[in-house]
Formats: sequence, structure tokens, C-alpha cells
Amino acid sequence: MNAAQTIVPRHKTCYKCKYEGETAEIRCPRCRKKLWTKPETRVLGGVLVFLGGFLMVMMTVIIIFFIGIMSQSGKTTGARFNGSPSDALLVFAILGFVLLFGFTSFIAGLWQLIFARRNMVLIWVILILGGIFLVGGTILRAFLE
Repeated sequence: MNAAQTIVPRHKTCYKCKYEGETAEIRCPRCRKKLWTKPETRVLGGVLVFLGGFLMVMMTVIIIFFIGIMSQSGKTTGARFNGSPSDALLVFAILGFVLLFGFTSFIAGLWQLIFARRNMVLIWVILILGGIFLVGGTILRAFLE
């Protein structure tokens, strides 16, 4: 075996069982899940920063657009909002919630980029926010039908 074929041990982490160590293995010796290197974790953090940033920018643009539509409510021409104040509150709550989800994702990704490891508190916050969004949407959909 020549030098190009040897596998160099690298510091790797298993996110399932928390194994950490210098190894050339691809799978965790404890639970057989994929081991992650620091560069791989940073790449995933970069993806999370991009997606979270995209959500934040898009929700901000949509909120500003919606405020513009609401300001046209009393006029007879152009786009305007004809809903009740509770409808407007619901729209702002949904947009604000998605904005918060994007912000949390952005911060979690930034953490991964800087420290090359996941912050489990932020991961749980994202998962809980996603669950609330799914359950809340399902309840709201059933309520509106």
C-alpha cells in the first residue's frame, strides 16, 4: 500500500451516541452510525446559515409587502387587505413564527461554522419550533374548515 492509499485517522464525532475520537473509521464503533468530521459539520452549518438567512430575508420582505398592502386598505384601487384585525394578527403571527424559525436556524448554523460542533440546545429549539408549526398548522386548518 502506498502513501496515497493510507487512510489518515481524523477526529470524528458520532451525533447519536456522542462518541468522539481519532479514527479512520467511517462508522461509529459503538452504534455503527456515520461519524462526522469537523469540516463536514462546518459545511452543514454553512447550509443551515444559508437556509436560515434565506428564510429571514424572505419573511422580512413578505412582512414589509403585507404592511404595504394593509396601508392601502381604505383605498378603492390597487391591492388591499380586506380581512379583520384578527385575520391580520394571524398572518403576522405565522410570518413572525417563520421568521423566528429562520433566525434560530441561522444562529445554529453559525454556531456549527464557528465551533465545528452542533449546539443541542439550538437543535432542540428548532425541532420544537418545527413541531409547534406543524401541530399549530394542522389545528388551524381543522378549525378553518
